[in-house]
Amino acid sequence: MSNTMSSGGVLTGAAIRAAVAEGQIQIDPWVPEHVGPNSVDLRLGPTLKVYKLDRPHELPAKFQFGRGHKIYRTCVQEGEFLEGRILDMRADNPTIDLDIPERGLVLMPGILYLGCTMERTASDHYIPKVEGRSSVGRLGIKVHLTAGFGDIGFNGRWTLEIEVTHPIRVYAGERICQVYFSTPHGPIADLYHGRYQGDLEPRPSLFHLPTDSDDGPRRRSVPFHRVISVAERGFMVEVDKNIASTLRLKMGDHIMLGKHIECVITGIESSSALHKELGIYTKNCVYYMQPTTEEGRQRLKQLAAAAKR
Repeated sequence: MSNTMSSGGVLTGAAIRAAVAEGQIQIDPWVPEHVGPNSVDLRLGPTLKVYKLDRPHELPAKFQFGRGHKIYRTCVQEGEFLEGRILDMRADNPTIDLDIPERGLVLMPGILYLGCTMERTASDHYIPKVEGRSSVGRLGIKVHLTAGFGDIGFNGRWTLEIEVTHPIRVYAGERICQVYFSTPHGPIADLYHGRYQGDLEPRPSLFHLPTDSDDGPRRRSVPFHRVISVAERGFMVEVDKNIASTLRLKMGDHIMLGKHIECVITGIESSSALHKELGIYTKNCVYYMQPTTEEGRQRLKQLAAAAKR
């Protein structure tokens, strides 16, 4: 199928279906009815994130909104920035989660909402790109500000940078954007291994973390099942095999175990019957890790002790 494509061309709907059938494109969950002439519609996930920019208890009531009036109002009051409104490119800017209820959630102009697609996409053969849908754009919803372009090898759900022109109610599960795929020109030498690989929820900016091209190591957040302390080898961490496959972790990678424990991977095993002497039987992947801080070591010890109970 791919041999018939011209270099740099956009896949038609029929070509996308064929690539999915051949395993060259993954879309999960796969809904054939969402395939269009040359793209696939993707749905809005159930959670949004907003940056925590203001201290809501200090705002007048007329500037407060959201669940329990605890969500910030991003605005300029009387021409001056409210204290706490400044994002820092070099910092880990905190966020607030907003769950979209069945009745929908009203989005307001002037706020950046980080959404996420319900579908995970992946391809080691084609270049993906997300764009808005015509019917959604005509309602004044921008699904991405500048980052709709994807990389070959990206595997995860798409974070959407959503802004709206008018107040509008949105619903989880609605087809909010579309992904299309184009063929690369030249050999594929490198696949994406960046900071957002494996994302399964809206991800705020990780600009402050080093990338592969920086002098420092990569640090990606890795969810896990359990931690076991192993004499002379550090800590053994069980990770879902699908997540492990998506993240493509390797020896020497620096990661964030969960969200707060900095670790370096010192060993990898993926047998379906691991460490019988320790009573561990799993089909998931197992990583040996060493925490990079004493605080992280103590936290892993606590998790390992809890796993024994």
